[in-house]
Amino acid sequence: MRKIVVAVFLLALSAVVAVADTLELKNGEVLKGALLRFENGEFIFVNTWGIEMKIRADLVRKLVIDRNRSQPLPGGRWEELAPFDVRLQSQWIASPVRVSRGQQVRVNASGTILLEDRTPAGPGGLNGRRDPYSPLPNQNDGALIASIGREENVQSIFIGASREFTADRDGVLYFTANHGETRNARGAFRVRVSVYRVASAPQPPQKREKTIAVQANLYWNDTGVDVRPNMTIEITARGRIEIGNGRSTSPDGDLSLNNKTSRYPMPGVGAGALIAKIRTRGEDSDYTVVGSNKILKFGNTSGRLFLSANDDVYADNSGSYTVTIRWQ
Repeated sequence: MRKIVVAVFLLALSAVVAVADTLELKNGEVLKGALLRFENGEFIFVNTWGIEMKIRADLVRKLVIDRNRSQPLPGGRWEELAPFDVRLQSQWIASPVRVSRGQQVRVNASGTILLEDRTPAGPGGLNGRRDPYSPLPNQNDGALIASIGREENVQSIFIGASREFTADRDGVLYFTANHGETRNARGAFRVRVSVYRVASAPQPPQKREKTIAVQANLYWNDTGVDVRPNMTIEITARGRIEIGNGRSTSPDGDLSLNNKTSRYPMPGVGAGALIAKIRTRGEDSDYTVVGSNKILKFGNTSGRLFLSANDDVYADNSGSYTVTIRWQ
């Protein structure tokens, strides 16, 4: 019984996982399967084994959608275009519809034409009658047919009264009757075309960036950057500050100038080094050394990011570090 249940489950998934959407992750991993949706900052993705996964947008480098899928991509919609008439003044009639390779197309037709100015035919053509000089000699004479573009190697598509197909190329839809000579036909087919518009693939949020001056004479500088859970922040700093008695240092600090007293926020770190903390509801996190460059990754932490120079006395300091903060 369990084998039967598994088989049914895999069969139900086959229409989804047979496609080959691709997620390229920043760690180099490549996932194949199908994108189901994007919600709450995550890609909901089912892999080729039928396993559904949630992948944070900040972990994704690129999303590639397979345009040759036999099933419509979730999240898209059918759009019915304005109807038009196919009047056979010439052999092929250009429609106002342009399609894209991989796009699904629905065509419905009605009306009557008179072949050779005397034989009535609907969009389905004349049952049992063939015209060896028609574009599709094995299909009903006079039936509605289509093509995408009019290049020499383009194959005709049998439409009849109703047809759904997947475009194999980009181009304008052309229509005619499946008959060797249509210029002496009268009447018109009324044609309605619907195309499947794929929703724009969601993209990972763009990195945000701001540059601030971290003043050496302030105990802590409010960066204005709010930290969210699972957030990654990159900080780069440059410049030099004076930390009293004519001494100066870079954002990496100078350990020889640190008297290692408990009055330093971080006693074992160089004097003047750029350091960070997160303040949440009035409480501070542990301090972190930033230096001239650091990528900070946060788990369940949330709050406001503060920066400072590591020092015991701030009143006699001067200057500032130029600090650039990048985050998603």
